[in-house]
Amino acid sequence: MPFYYMGRGGVVDPSAALSQYFETGGSPRIGYSNPKLDELLSAERQTFDPVKRKKILSQAMSLITEEAPAHFLWRHQLLFGMTKNVDYRPLPSERIYAWNIKVRK
Repeated sequence: MPFYYMGRGGVVDPSAALSQYFETGGSPRIGYSNPKLDELLSAERQTFDPVKRKKILSQAMSLITEEAPAHFLWRHQLLFGMTKNVDYRPLPSERIYAWNIKVRK
């Protein structure tokens, strides 16, 4: 069984990560293909109602859990430390951009 180290920044919406890793043709490393999951992910992207999206994503996650095409061994924790003269609030996406970091004099 191949072993890969993969990672990505945190995301608020799981749709992109699910598509990248589990949709047919998404990740050549995993090589997973399930037409039912492809249908669910496609339907989720076309749905704007958050309650319906949550239901579809729950079905998709259940399918991924049942089939276990990949096993993620850990999740990185992001820690932030800064001096008092740095004004910065981490984004919900956990991504770090310089535009929202200010240094006070």
